[in-house]
Amino acid sequence: MLGLGVGEVIIILVVALVVLGPTKLPQVARQVGKGLREFRRHASDLQHTFDEVAREAEREERERERKAAIGMAPPEHLPVAANEPLEQPSSPAAVASAESPETAAHVTPDVAPSEPKP
Repeated sequence: MLGLGVGEVIIILVVALVVLGPTKLPQVARQVGKGLREFRRHASDLQHTFDEVAREAEREERERERKAAIGMAPPEHLPVAANEPLEQPSSPAAVASAESPETAAHVTPDVAPSEPKP
């Protein structure tokens, strides 16, 4: 309890008895007890709220990971550009180069390649 020993507590009680008097000391002690009880109750409520928020965040994270694992939703840690759909290539040569080198040889490009100048 705050690192106070028995001797320090006795000194505090004697000083409180001298300052407050024997008639007011029980009333003040009751009020201090009620205040401490209310403080503990509020601290406990706050701790429960933090725990609940942490559990909810963990549950949501597990749900996102589960959905990402089965392909329902993109993972949150990917950049936005990776989550966007790919653009369709506009020319047959671009399609062929995107597919594989074997199929690219069978498709003619839209523009004839220029020959090097001597």
